[in-house]
Amino acid sequence: MFYKDKYRKDGLMSRCIECRREGNRESAHKFYHSNRERVLIIKKEWYVKERARLLIYNRERNKSHPRTLTEGQALMAAHATNKRRYGMTKEQYIELYNKQSGVCAICGKPESTIGKKGTSPVRLSVDHSHVTGKIRGLLCKKCNLGIGYLKDDPNVLLSARNYLLSNS
Repeated sequence: MFYKDKYRKDGLMSRCIECRREGNRESAHKFYHSNRERVLIIKKEWYVKERARLLIYNRERNKSHPRTLTEGQALMAAHATNKRRYGMTKEQYIELYNKQSGVCAICGKPESTIGKKGTSPVRLSVDHSHVTGKIRGLLCKKCNLGIGYLKDDPNVLLSARNYLLSNS
């Protein structure tokens, strides 16, 4: 660690680092929590001082080590996100996708928003009730954002519909 010397001069982290080296995590944990405010203040001061250097380092590191996912990795990450957020397995997503014939449940069109790489469209979004957590269907990004901005409120949606009909 390149900030070790500052902590050693202060005397704050010397015990903690030694405890970690010895593998005594419990002692290090107690030390941190008994000196938490001091540790956080010193860490904050160090970060403010080193922020510019860290930003440059991270920018260069990202250029030399780009993080690119293959299409398969991106699909696996998306399925893991669906599982974590909605409790939806890969098979359930595929079943719902096939049930909707691969199109949005609202507009009836396939997803048209292009992903970050600019090569293929993003996947259909999982739409769910924020009150009950129940999955309602798969939506394209535009429809999903639309009902999100309308706060999932049917009355607001009807008002928007009436507004569009009266001003067409």
